[in-house]
Amino acid sequence: MFKAFATFSTVALFVSSLFTFAPPVEAADASWVKQVEVFDDGSYILKSNGDLMYWDGNELKKVTGHITSISEDGDEMAVKDNGNLIELSRDTYKTIKLPEKVGKVKQVLEKKYVVNQIDELWNTEKETKLLDNVNEAVSGANHVLALTNDGTLWSWGGDNWGSLGNGTKNSNDTPEIVLKNISKIAAYMNNSAAINSNGELYLWGQVNYNNEIGNDQTPQKVLDNVKDFSLTETCAAITYNNELYMWGNGSSGQLGNDTEESLKAPTLIMGKVKYVDVSSEKTIAIRENGEVWGWGNKNYFYEKSADYYIKTPIKLIDAQPIPVFPVTGKYKMSSSWAQSELPKAEEIGLLIPVIQYNLNKSITREQFSEVVIKYYEAMIGKNVPEQAKNPFLDTKNKQVIKAYNLGIVNGISKDRFEPSKSITREEICVMLKRALDKARPNFEYNYTYSRFEDESKFASFAQEPIKYLRSLGVVKGDSNNLFNPRAKTTIEEAVIMSYRLFEITD
Repeated sequence: MFKAFATFSTVALFVSSLFTFAPPVEAADASWVKQVEVFDDGSYILKSNGDLMYWDGNELKKVTGHITSISEDGDEMAVKDNGNLIELSRDTYKTIKLPEKVGKVKQVLEKKYVVNQIDELWNTEKETKLLDNVNEAVSGANHVLALTNDGTLWSWGGDNWGSLGNGTKNSNDTPEIVLKNISKIAAYMNNSAAINSNGELYLWGQVNYNNEIGNDQTPQKVLDNVKDFSLTETCAAITYNNELYMWGNGSSGQLGNDTEESLKAPTLIMGKVKYVDVSSEKTIAIRENGEVWGWGNKNYFYEKSADYYIKTPIKLIDAQPIPVFPVTGKYKMSSSWAQSELPKAEEIGLLIPVIQYNLNKSITREQFSEVVIKYYEAMIGKNVPEQAKNPFLDTKNKQVIKAYNLGIVNGISKDRFEPSKSITREEICVMLKRALDKARPNFEYNYTYSRFEDESKFASFAQEPIKYLRSLGVVKGDSNNLFNPRAKTTIEEAVIMSYRLFEITD
């Protein structure tokens, strides 16, 4: 998602409330928190283990567990890992019943818009499917943006400020194409933003209420080399080298430039920032080492200062420890169906890169690169030497670089890998087939494919790998014989798929 991760509290409360794991532990980076939505009167914090917390400025309370995402569009909504939609109310929640034909949810924009687990975007009030193959979607006050899996940006809805990006201020009831080659999107009120695969950040619409960077009805490039972005009437962007730039409304000190003045141009605020999230009055950032910093209106995130506005970044929380789970024994953070095969996968080293994580949560591109290298090394019986060639600006992970040089993984562009992006089921099949072909170029298997009901949704590049792994028994369908090619994959699913392929082809 376009809005990034953040959190806040006092050190003592944070340690006692968020981290109840037993030792051993190791120094953390920013991976202990998955998502935060910063509101002016409080915030929801989604931990990487699926626990949803509510912070009201005095106490951090657990709302519920098994959450995969929170709405980024101002509505207090969340998605459970079983595909159900819930409506939040501070430290309580209730389940929202959706029309049966909408299916299980993977993302919620607002109460009337959801993306289901087979990548369909629905208007739940009208029970109408709006778009297929949706990777993510966001909404402003009256308009909606959707990014499809091929990098195409679509927009529709009300438009008084040019927020649809089509060169007019005319509303449009049906999705229309705005840009292509896009990797991330954002919307806020009458504003819209997108990053393309080259890291170029574009803004259009009202942009912000004080017009610090002007209004336009078509996308205008604002900054280069951007990998993440957060948008309200205040703008925050993180570059490939983790520098934080901010501009726009600064009336509450939320720009961090030691004033309450606004900025028309992106201005460097601090370095070594991994994630950022802005509300209309405050900014929260997590640095590379896991420290949490904040500035702006101090209400609901910092009570130690007599000043109403904190106009320069201050450290709120020290870097926190994360648990190191033992590699042997019971897999407490895994599903019951997986526990018979996980010990076998562990024996050949497939769990080494991911054992410290909750195994039933989504696996990222970086994490699966580490797993697939372990599969490849198990197949060839030796470690792959480190590789010098690294074309990516957004990762230095040695296993990613190994997998790239072997031809097992590709970037999303010539210099970007997007290591923290979730990987889909069909992408995993492609990478596993490449690893098998590299390790066993002469492996032969005459197979018979038993079709999936949704094979028409397979990407062209994934058709043969999915069918191949299906015939081997490596991948299976759900109760409706659906493969769900673009659904996210859990860590345990990815590990077991790799293990099954090893057992069959070794």
